[in-house]
Amino acid sequence: MVKIFYSRLEDSTPKHQHEAGLTLLKSALELELNYKGDIRLDKSETGKPFLLDFDQFRFNISHCKGMAVLALSDGEVGIDVEGIRKYRERIVERIFTPEEKQYFNESMDKDLVFTKIWTAKESFIKNIGLGLSYPMEKIELEFIQDNILIKNINDYYIRQFNIDNFTISLCTKSCTNIKNVEVLKRII
Repeated sequence: MVKIFYSRLEDSTPKHQHEAGLTLLKSALELELNYKGDIRLDKSETGKPFLLDFDQFRFNISHCKGMAVLALSDGEVGIDVEGIRKYRERIVERIFTPEEKQYFNESMDKDLVFTKIWTAKESFIKNIGLGLSYPMEKIELEFIQDNILIKNINDYYIRQFNIDNFTISLCTKSCTNIKNVEVLKRII
């Protein structure tokens, strides 16, 4: 089970984006469990937040200018959202594998492909709880229709969604979970 909650944001300061992500988490727990109390969080040794009172759920939050997203799952999960943005050649050269560079160079929409590859890699490193300390160039992606496999790391799956010029990448360690994703909009 994976559910994605998202909200478009008008006031998009970093502080508001962070608060919107936490509000999505509170709303999701209210919807799923009818829970209306305070949310208690802690962090793993690597800094990934987790729920103290609901060990049956894992979550991950991402936000950018204009949108906040939450993935709520029964297994480890990572999510990233970015508005489609202009690609940066320096980043392509530094973190894309040769196959990804070829896919990027053959694309008609380089900005979209850049955003898809970036968010896919970031959703994986958020899933494993290492954030940007993990070397993104070591993640080898293989694009198969709507899904992405991580070729060199077993059993991780990525699925992408495009909503209102935003790319959302979701990473799970379960093929079943990646096929059964429910996307729910929650207005804050």
